[in-house]
Amino acid sequence: MITSIIIDDEQHCVETLMHDIKHYDIDLTIIATTNSAIEAIEIINTRKPELVFLDIEMPFMNGFEMLKNCTYKEFDVIFTTAYNEHAVKAFKYSAIDYLMKPIRPEELISAVERYKKKNSKTLKRDHLNLLLEHLTNQSEKQLKIAFSTSDGIEFINPKDIIRCEASGNYCTIYKNDSEKILLSKPLKEVQGILPESSFLRVHQSHLINTSYVKKFIKTDGGHLVMNDGSKINVARSKRDLLINSLQ
Repeated sequence: MITSIIIDDEQHCVETLMHDIKHYDIDLTIIATTNSAIEAIEIINTRKPELVFLDIEMPFMNGFEMLKNCTYKEFDVIFTTAYNEHAVKAFKYSAIDYLMKPIRPEELISAVERYKKKNSKTLKRDHLNLLLEHLTNQSEKQLKIAFSTSDGIEFINPKDIIRCEASGNYCTIYKNDSEKILLSKPLKEVQGILPESSFLRVHQSHLINTSYVKKFIKTDGGHLVMNDGSKINVARSKRDLLINSLQ
């Protein structure tokens, strides 16, 4: 069983989460709960949990400050949050798991399953720092995004991505340095992470960075020539949208 603690200043949130974990027979052992971020530091350092459910907004010390003050960091975090859309994107960008309040049981189950598949029990400082950067910086273009790959985590600046190509439930990122990165994510999910201001889905299999479009050929069904020489088919239904975005 995975040892876990719940940190939330609202006791009813703690009780609801504990009820769902027990009711849905989720493979977790709750070894402690607390409503205090300050108390949580001592609990983490002494009890050494594998997984922490952590509320962000708490009095006296928020969840991020609490994590920075922990000396023991060999655990993973699932944040529980009522944050806005910008913050939700920040979590996605940083490859850090989160649950939106009120927490739905099916999402709780999925989050724990994702944790098990990661085979990771170490709080990643780079991920937390990236999350904090995204939360404080409203610009989508300047910050890197964390992508999970079979080898680990790739931190990529969106401006370095030329295009993304789907292959079933996988996706390949093509960068401007000729590097190719295979992700075990469908293209739709990658599209939801990358900034809408720069990326356009021009075909069922292709997501392109409009900054790297070299030429649009209207004949033979219509296709794009990208700066790296690749040719990308354009769906008829996407033509007008593409033309408008390039003007």
